[in-house]
Amino acid sequence: MAVSIEDKIELFRKMIFSDIENHSAEEKEKLLERIELEKDRLRAEAEAKGNRLLTEAEKKAEKESRQLLSKVHARQTHRLLEKKQALLEAMVALIRQEAEAFAGSGRYADYLCEKIAKACRELQHAETVRFYLTDADRSTYGDMIRSTIEGVRQAVGYELLEAPSGIIGGFYGEDGERSVQVDYTLRTLIEDSREAVGTALSSRLEEVTG
Repeated sequence: MAVSIEDKIELFRKMIFSDIENHSAEEKEKLLERIELEKDRLRAEAEAKGNRLLTEAEKKAEKESRQLLSKVHARQTHRLLEKKQALLEAMVALIRQEAEAFAGSGRYADYLCEKIAKACRELQHAETVRFYLTDADRSTYGDMIRSTIEGVRQAVGYELLEAPSGIIGGFYGEDGERSVQVDYTLRTLIEDSREAVGTALSSRLEEVTG
């Protein structure tokens, strides 16, 4: 059977359109591949950017956390120091009350004479010595103090003088040249106790706070 011109044209048309469809399908597939590749690239880029942002956020959060902890620690330390100081002052005030009560007790005379005798021995090479006491102690215990001094420092000069206010009790002494001094005032004992109490409180706070 002979193929007509019309049949040949139709066959050619089908071949042409089939080739166009196949070409379009290939182009479409390539385009889809490019799209998937771009999607993968963008996804990877977004993930990398997200990880970088996450890392930066973690670093920022860690820095802020350290700063916050530092501020909290500083506030806690400040409060502890305030409490320590308040406790120290309260304890020193109690010690001062005890010292003032002791200065008016019967045991105080024995303490005064004992320390006077000790001071005389410490100043034994001085030709003259001066002892500074409260005016009340000079009036109340003057004879006892003189007897104690003369029992230790025979035939050596001495003076009993009024001390500046604030020593609470006790006395301080010095040689004639003021090169050697001794201090047995209750005020100094209180100040010494302040340092000891402060050290003890600091050690205790360190144990508590770790």
